[in-house]
Amino acid sequence: MKKIVGLIIVTVILSSLSGLKANAAQSTKIGIVDLKRLFENYWKTKQANARLKGLRSDMIKEQKAIEDKYKSASEEYKQILESANDQAVSAEEREKRKKAAEDKLVEMRQIEVAMEQFIKSAGANLSEEERRLRDNIVKELKDAIAIKGRTGGFTIVLDVSGETANSAPAVLYTNGENDLTDQVLTELNAKAPPELRDQGTKPSDTSTPKEKK
Repeated sequence: MKKIVGLIIVTVILSSLSGLKANAAQSTKIGIVDLKRLFENYWKTKQANARLKGLRSDMIKEQKAIEDKYKSASEEYKQILESANDQAVSAEEREKRKKAAEDKLVEMRQIEVAMEQFIKSAGANLSEEERRLRDNIVKELKDAIAIKGRTGGFTIVLDVSGETANSAPAVLYTNGENDLTDQVLTELNAKAPPELRDQGTKPSDTSTPKEKK
């Protein structure tokens, strides 16, 4: 009798555990998104690309202007230096021209310093703006995914484009079920201005954020 009671108790426990597992499986709803594709096809990424392209173009133009200024000063320096060795003029005039050459050399060095400072400052500003735009876009995408996850009753939403520290896929397998990528992308791009609405569904040439490659 004790053995029978024991078997009944074990059976009840196993049945309860099976029920708990079944309930847990039923209550867990997992969604997936491709954050890389969302980022590349979001209309604001196109907008950010255009802004960064303009900033890079302005930077190149300003750098070219400084380079032209240096080139002009360098040519003037050579001409003045050559004229300072002209024996056809008086010694006093040659000294005056040598002094002018020295002044021009100082100017050239000042232009070099200005060039170095500009490249360092402009490069840092461009990188900071790129980081700011990227972070803002990623935040908007994460917020949109979170809203879609909550309204859809999902327990968790995984990024199938994510990678581990070893550059291996973070999600090793999915059958594609509960993929929210297209839904989120459609909703986000519906808010695009007319001139960017058609572009919003085309791949961007900007790389995705490092943390979301």
